[in-house]
Amino acid sequence: MKSFLTFDPEGKLLDAEISYEASENTETYFVESRGGKKSGPLSRNPDYNDALEFLLRHHQKRNSILEDILVDSKKVKTMSPEERRVGVPDYPFPLQMASITSVSEFRRSIGNIVKNIGKEAGAKGGNSNKKLLVRFRLNKSDGYKNYNSQELKNFHKKRFSHSGPPPSGNRKGSIRIPSDVGFVYAFWLNGLSVNNKYAIKVGYTEDLFERFKQLNKQLRTSVTNLVWVEHTFFQFSNLLDAYKFEQEIHHFLQEYRYPDEREIYNLTTDHFDQLLISHGI
Repeated sequence: MKSFLTFDPEGKLLDAEISYEASENTETYFVESRGGKKSGPLSRNPDYNDALEFLLRHHQKRNSILEDILVDSKKVKTMSPEERRVGVPDYPFPLQMASITSVSEFRRSIGNIVKNIGKEAGAKGGNSNKKLLVRFRLNKSDGYKNYNSQELKNFHKKRFSHSGPPPSGNRKGSIRIPSDVGFVYAFWLNGLSVNNKYAIKVGYTEDLFERFKQLNKQLRTSVTNLVWVEHTFFQFSNLLDAYKFEQEIHHFLQEYRYPDEREIYNLTTDHFDQLLISHGI
């Protein structure tokens, strides 16, 4: 996780904590909550609003696509992604950042929605500066490619009755893969020698084969003897649907997640399959 520095119009560093992680053409930011007094040593992230606005303007200049905003505080972790989602009227996801006419008004709209997420019934007011997860998709790289049905068929290891909402008309082993496509994958870690420890990694991508190679390159297999092995994947007609389905899987698998990991679970492939089937997948 890297720190993302934010600045005011005069170039002064803002007092707000934002971290991010990058994967392929996606960048996910974690905007830490504001709290304590408005100023002084007991103040935490007092420049939250300005920092969030800086982040939004930064990606507007990059012509990024805003894929999602979720409240990410501990209090709402057990809520579903849909319940945590910060959906601004007139700005549905995925949102071309270049289409926003006023970033300041958009940021204020985000705050007005955030304060009501996770608020107890009957409670007044609300915190509009809660911790957020903000995900952007960058412009596709020139290396983006489509895969034919045989390539995908060879990659398969297991099939399920269906692959969650929303269904795509061009799924596993289809004759023609659409130009804008998304995958949710499950890989298992071979070579893990610790008793009662297993590893299943769940993620989403627009380039299934490249992601598979990238993850294994990070493992340094020649040194560690560890290697990610393909277990299954689910194909969608667009990347946003793939992302939403991935979020649903993460939600119902959270009790098996390794500490400090966002996508890796202590599950065997059989247990993983049983959990998916039990949730109608």
